[in-house]
Amino acid sequence: MASDSQILAAMGMKAGGECRYFELVDITCSDIRKKCFVCVGKHSLYFLRQDLNGPIHVGADVNYSFIAKVVQDENSDQHCLLVLSDVLTGWGSDRLFIKAENRNMFLRHLRCSWQTDHMWRLGRVVVFPLTLHTITKERCFDHYVMPYQGHRWTKFQGYRFMMPDDFVDQPNSIQDEQTGEYVNSEGVTLVVHVHEAFSLDQLSQIQRDHIRWVAADYKVQLCSEEKHFYVIKNCTRAKRMNLGSDIAQWHQWELIIRTKSATLLCMLMRRQFIPPVCHSGQDIAVLFRIPEEVWRESETKLLLGAYRVADSLCIDAPNVSIYRDMVQAKLDALRFDEEGLEWVASRLKLKTRWETEAKRFVRTLWKLLCEDKIDGYDPDLLGKKPQEVLVDAEPDDEWANLDFIESFADFIQEMTTAGEGLPLDGPMAENLDEETKTKMQQHWLSRVARYFAWAVDGGLLGARFNLDLLIEGLSSLTTEEGYKKGMMALTFMLHLRPRDMSKYYTEVSLVRQLTDKNLSQWMFNDRVMLAILSTDFLKKLIGKGRDADFFRCTANLLEANCGYSLKAYVCRLFMEMKSGPADAASKKADEDGSNLIVVPAMMSLLKSGSLFLATYASAALVNLSNGNPAVKRMLMGNNMAVQAAKSILTKDDDLSYYTLMLLVNLTKEPHNRSIIASAGIIPMLYDMLTSSYHQVRPGAQKSAAGGVGNAALGSLAKERLLTQVSIVIGQFCNDDGFREQFIDMYPHTVKCMLYMFTTAQLGGMLTNKVSFALKQLCASRNDQKHYIGNTAIPYLIEGLAHKDVEKTPEFLYQSLLLLIMLSGLPTNCELMYKEGLINVLQDLSNHPIAKKTMDFHAKAARLFHALSEVAAGHDNM
Repeated sequence: MASDSQILAAMGMKAGGECRYFELVDITCSDIRKKCFVCVGKHSLYFLRQDLNGPIHVGADVNYSFIAKVVQDENSDQHCLLVLSDVLTGWGSDRLFIKAENRNMFLRHLRCSWQTDHMWRLGRVVVFPLTLHTITKERCFDHYVMPYQGHRWTKFQGYRFMMPDDFVDQPNSIQDEQTGEYVNSEGVTLVVHVHEAFSLDQLSQIQRDHIRWVAADYKVQLCSEEKHFYVIKNCTRAKRMNLGSDIAQWHQWELIIRTKSATLLCMLMRRQFIPPVCHSGQDIAVLFRIPEEVWRESETKLLLGAYRVADSLCIDAPNVSIYRDMVQAKLDALRFDEEGLEWVASRLKLKTRWETEAKRFVRTLWKLLCEDKIDGYDPDLLGKKPQEVLVDAEPDDEWANLDFIESFADFIQEMTTAGEGLPLDGPMAENLDEETKTKMQQHWLSRVARYFAWAVDGGLLGARFNLDLLIEGLSSLTTEEGYKKGMMALTFMLHLRPRDMSKYYTEVSLVRQLTDKNLSQWMFNDRVMLAILSTDFLKKLIGKGRDADFFRCTANLLEANCGYSLKAYVCRLFMEMKSGPADAASKKADEDGSNLIVVPAMMSLLKSGSLFLATYASAALVNLSNGNPAVKRMLMGNNMAVQAAKSILTKDDDLSYYTLMLLVNLTKEPHNRSIIASAGIIPMLYDMLTSSYHQVRPGAQKSAAGGVGNAALGSLAKERLLTQVSIVIGQFCNDDGFREQFIDMYPHTVKCMLYMFTTAQLGGMLTNKVSFALKQLCASRNDQKHYIGNTAIPYLIEGLAHKDVEKTPEFLYQSLLLLIMLSGLPTNCELMYKEGLINVLQDLSNHPIAKKTMDFHAKAARLFHALSEVAAGHDNM
């Protein structure tokens, strides 16, 4: 896409007007035959020289008011003709022929700007005068493969794809064709949505630098109006075809969602490093909505058909030229990120002019570590040939003869003013104030720091040298001078500085700044910060016994303006932190209140609107609150009950799962249960239970019998969710009021529990927790003991006796507790005796797992005692 903002701004300066699109074209007008850039502006077309030194001639701009007609060639897909209302100065004819590789995109931008200009000038809507006619003599079209049988090529907004013949355009209120919506006779709808292209910098700023974030947004929108649904697939998928010989990089994400009325197949694709400038990305969505009855009849056929449409999607203008000079200019301005640098180097064989300085930077760091004799650093590497050292080395690359950097401070100062085109002097500098010039220099320096960080992190030496190895080496340095020099390089690459670019970059104390509350007003390199955290270098800088300071630093990072990946890693630190009284470090953190420092920051992530970060924050809070009353009190004081309800309402399985795990921790305290219930959690638990209970996977014995038809659609994600739902319901039932509420106000609770108990794998985590919930539900109700006992007792005793059912301590423990609760009813004792519970318990007493089960013999003795009267009665008969 030739709509790069920086290049458009530069072209606008040369053209003398704002530009919105540009393309390298061949023009013919009378005696003029030239290759030049055509720029679509607000009110005119501008024609610039190929070297961008100015217009191709005096009066080379064509005002839209002079374009009377636009003719699109029927014999080719590159030619068009602009019919002018008069012979303009410098042109020599009123016929201007243009050959453009991406003609459709050029005409789209021209149509938009032409109509906008006429509305602005005339105050009314004027139809763009586009007609089709033969211009060239011979037919010349880009060659595409023939579509599959029963399919046809369909074009939409610069792309084409193979669509089944039975799909037709779905008109909307504005137009009959080219709506991007199609439907067939069975009611299956296909929607193709082409998003606007963004530069890679813009995608990073709006937190959409990865296709997964786009998929998360789509998932929320697709499910927002659905009460009952479950996600079958939510993962990456490889695009199988490149039918347009596209050099750009493609990523694909697959979403399959089932609702009560339809199945949604959503294929999301990102086209990245788009020619001709290779510095933009564009998202395309292919969405099928299939009625449920149609899906049941031909599931596999429909799924393969959706894959075929998505895989065949390609650019409508193949073999677009790469503007290598512009790509090189962007490389030299260090506009590409780490992934972009590697892609350009591998595909276009282009490198930035600053690679030599990066090599000097890396060589100096390697030499610094060699001089201190750090293990793993061979001084001979400094004298080897480039082909033996560098990644993707070229024949003319330099390495061994490059100078070392004597002073990083002086080197950084030199790099501040070394950027090509910086307004240091000359006419451009005279037209800018000092603050603007400073901002441009500091932006440039931040890009230098990012590029050097990439070079150190395997960009030049591969696996031999990266940020992790550098940081570990710095920790081992013995000389103060060497350590200071290495830290200055690391600090520069981290580039921790104020977001206000009118302020100069200065080296600051990492620990002091990270512990400061205004970190949100600062910026830094996420990649370097991640390496500092993953190597525990930050802990070493802070020092032992200062957990509170470390927690404060990480809490501030969670509230900083950094990327999702870094914040997710910080959450993982707390997810992996050992919890419980056995861990001395955790015990100390609990005692001095260090854990409490992080809680407000985690709560801010829950409220951030990002499901991804909210899921990680919830998982971290599960670990932090485990066995920690102070954290629980702070969470409840921060309105965690209301936030938990909001998280569950998102209907995201992962976020709901960790939210329920957090509620498991919180509902252990009686006073918390009332607060959580007042937030409306109980109806949500019932809704999740009744809408998902039938999705449990059948156990081995059920699968063999083939007696659980719908359970074949079981979902592991739903089982995990239902496991936590069962625990939370069970803990609520510790209170008589809530127990009665579940039984009387939500009558299907017990029925759903029994279905899961008899359907899922006996002895698994789900059935164990369902046993706990059933025990709690019937604690004070004989009618429930009778109802549950009739179903659960025969099934449970059979499972305990079955040799193929895995016996675990948790399974035996929960089974005995449920049986003890049910034995409070005489009719249940009679049923237990008839089913042979006494013999089963005697056999289990000799099983090795009985020794690992808490109080097994004591609980078995209680059951023996409860059944003794029944046994005595049968003996007397």
